[in-house]
Amino acid sequence: MSRIRWLYRLSEPWPADAELASSRGIRNGLGLGLGWGSEREKLQDSLVHAPGPGVAHWLGSKGATLRSLHAAGIPVPAGFTITTEACRRYFALGHCPPDDLWSQVAVAVSELEAETGRRFAAAPQPLLLAVRSGAAVSMPGMLLTLLHCGLTWRLAEALNDASAWQAYAELIGQLARAQGVTLAPAADAAEDQASGRETCARLLQDYAAQRGQPFPQDADELLRSAVVAVFDSWWSAQATAYRRVHKIDDSLATAVTVQAMIDTQVAGVLFSSDPRNGESDAVVVEAVRGTGERLVSGRVEPERYIVARADLAADPDGMAPRGAGTMGKPVQSVAAATDRTRLAEPLLRDSQLQQLRCLGLRMERLLGGKLDVEWGLAEDRFVIFQARAMGETQAGSRLAQVRAAEIERLERCRRQQGTRLWVPHNLGETLAAPTPLTWDLIRRLMSGRGGLGRLYRSLGYVPSRRVCEHGFLELVAGRIYADPDRLVEMFCAGLPFGYDPAALRANPRLIERSPTSFAPERTDALWLFRLPAILGTIWRAARRLKRDAPRAAERFDRQTLPAFQAYVERESTRRLAELSDRELADLLDDRCVRVLDHFGAEFLRPGLFAGLAVTALETRLVRLLGPEEGGRSVRSLVAGLALDEDAAPEACLYRLAHGQVGVTEFQARCGHRGPNELELAAPRWHEVADEVSRWANWLQASAAPDPAELQACAAAARIRATDALPDVLRAAGAGSFAGLVTADVQAAQTLLPYRQKARHHWMRGYALIREAVLEMAQRRGLGEAIFFLHLEEIRQFPAAAGDWHDVIEDRRQQWLWQQRLTLPDVIDSARLDAIGSRDVAAPSAEVRLEATVLSPGTARGPVWVLGGGRPTSDLRNGCILVCSTLDPGLAPLMLAAGAVVVERGGILSHGAIVARQIGLPAVAVSQATRLLRDGQIVVVDGHQGCVLCLREDES
Repeated sequence: MSRIRWLYRLSEPWPADAELASSRGIRNGLGLGLGWGSEREKLQDSLVHAPGPGVAHWLGSKGATLRSLHAAGIPVPAGFTITTEACRRYFALGHCPPDDLWSQVAVAVSELEAETGRRFAAAPQPLLLAVRSGAAVSMPGMLLTLLHCGLTWRLAEALNDASAWQAYAELIGQLARAQGVTLAPAADAAEDQASGRETCARLLQDYAAQRGQPFPQDADELLRSAVVAVFDSWWSAQATAYRRVHKIDDSLATAVTVQAMIDTQVAGVLFSSDPRNGESDAVVVEAVRGTGERLVSGRVEPERYIVARADLAADPDGMAPRGAGTMGKPVQSVAAATDRTRLAEPLLRDSQLQQLRCLGLRMERLLGGKLDVEWGLAEDRFVIFQARAMGETQAGSRLAQVRAAEIERLERCRRQQGTRLWVPHNLGETLAAPTPLTWDLIRRLMSGRGGLGRLYRSLGYVPSRRVCEHGFLELVAGRIYADPDRLVEMFCAGLPFGYDPAALRANPRLIERSPTSFAPERTDALWLFRLPAILGTIWRAARRLKRDAPRAAERFDRQTLPAFQAYVERESTRRLAELSDRELADLLDDRCVRVLDHFGAEFLRPGLFAGLAVTALETRLVRLLGPEEGGRSVRSLVAGLALDEDAAPEACLYRLAHGQVGVTEFQARCGHRGPNELELAAPRWHEVADEVSRWANWLQASAAPDPAELQACAAAARIRATDALPDVLRAAGAGSFAGLVTADVQAAQTLLPYRQKARHHWMRGYALIREAVLEMAQRRGLGEAIFFLHLEEIRQFPAAAGDWHDVIEDRRQQWLWQQRLTLPDVIDSARLDAIGSRDVAAPSAEVRLEATVLSPGTARGPVWVLGGGRPTSDLRNGCILVCSTLDPGLAPLMLAAGAVVVERGGILSHGAIVARQIGLPAVAVSQATRLLRDGQIVVVDGHQGCVLCLREDES
């Protein structure tokens, strides 16, 4: 292996190092000189420390770090750096490279050829190049890197090797993506030369068809294209968003470091401190056979070594092995993807591990902090490709990208819609993270043009044009939030009332009530002229609300439900397989109109009136009895309300478990329901017979109580509270209000069960929509992946949907990563940095967590946190069920639990209603799944509104 050197390619000397630049013959402007190894000895002492900000400003953090490593005698690949000034001039000249840049690059490449003893892109041993970005401030994963630069079709044929074709396919894909060309993914590894050649031919053909010109086949042109692509990545959407979030100056630009690629027998990553445990006194080494990019891309599982950090006093240079002895054995050894058998011997010998460890610790001292280091082993010698300060892992980098993109999107929403706050909406209690297709449907239902808008118009309101077009709901990192300002416009445009931002920050549940705060900022110069129309709208709506409220239940039972049931029966007999694609698309449209728009308005009507009734009751009792006693009385007065048998799937499932109903009867009553049922991608009970049997068997084995008995006990407590209400009011000096309060209680008790009943029947129509979507998915070979497409997309794309798989996978990954972002209860558009902030720490013993009461009662027991794919059979009677949201599909678990703690929820949530029906204590605690741990003994107090985490000696 040739001697490793580092070549410098600088546009002009940086102020902090002008003397050094002069000593190395570096000239001003873009005519550049080279510093060679002859100067290394005299410079080594002055460069053993981390480069200053001036150096990084010109060379980027990657180039500056490699410069320091080379000067300190640590082996790095030969290479050169195009400075950030060249990038800045490229953009200043309208995406045109500066004069003489390519001639200087050609000189540098020729010097690399002399240094490595190989010719650029020439068989049989070609010099290939890695073209890497490098900003002055680290931007992990945001900018571009291109590998194998110099490979062409002719060279790949000359090499006549499967690995060469695989590398060429990777290069085509990397450069194509950088240029905005989407190609079908190549296989991870070519089985043989013929298949690799065929894959590359297809990629080249697709590239030429989309870009309108062939992929570069001249090696010098390819290198120039790679450099320009790295420049252009500075203004990519994700890099721009990342800089904005992290307040990085746009003018810094990126350097481009070009390195000779080295044929390594083994490569990998070294962490100078265990990234999984910052307190561990260990060095972690991961190794794979071949090149390191297979490791960092995640395509293979590495061998992993845990090596103790030892005293380096006996080896101050950190380069020589320390004799015999066991340094570290692989804690995990899995063959590379291309290997057929497990590796019989470790990839690294003890002496090599010792040498690598010493290199890592020496670099740690040199650069001043914990590092992750990319290394390779060639001809029994280690070479360092790059070293970074240990910050975020690859997963953290990906999460940072998702976070930056989400903040950028919300910034755009703030500018376009004027959003000040995003507040959690109660839909999020039962639909935690909707897939794209589900969100299309639910957002339509809740928009000014959908079912909710139709309901408001029927009541005399006039939703604004903005709320008809955009709705008032927004997905924030995959979770459902409401814009309070747009929500006001569901009533009418120009209404001079709103929600007090300070009050919403203190109590986000206020979003569930009507706006009552005067908002002068919502007025303009023409407001007085519109005032008569606004007052007319308010007066008309108030009359209709008063008129329709007493008849809401009767209207639903006698008019709405029979017509919808008849529609569902007709649609259930259709044979979708017999329809053409066009007929199927039209059918899906019709079902969306009927279910989301027409019946959607009627399905939401009882819930609206129930909410108004409960709010009126709570407002009056809080005013008469005080906040604590009034809130407790409301919860007692609406507990244990009876539902129709058909609208209580948990009761029907219990009877199935105990042989009181058969499977056929259960499916007829509740087959269209299921866990997480608002998510269209979630299967219904009739689709997963095995799942129904599993739940039934679990219920039988768990000895969970009969929900009918639980409901009867809760109902008895409610009757006692209702009977005692006049005495309670008299004791508070409010006996004269008994008649009004009694009327409020009757309205709330009558209408609340209709929230569940209406939902139960609406879900039948929702299941019809799912049926049509699944038929489309089957015809296109997409399966459940279709739910990551949008409604318009599944109606329009052709039967051969292969091109959509990449889109679907990208959205699925985005969806999964978004759910890892932590969110505050209320998101302030002026403080978007709160999105994805560090998780709160788990509480120590003897902690009181304030909670929102959803269902009264108290219980004590061990915590059982739902999630992570754990079997539900782990839940034992009396455990405290802790989950993010209280979906009605969790009712079987609720029957066995002693109490429930959720992260979000309200008194009118469907899960809270189920909890009150069966007398189960339930409270909401923000970030409960992170604050509470499995097995921890807690007391859930559904009267005082708190969760007590007991000391171990009390538990």
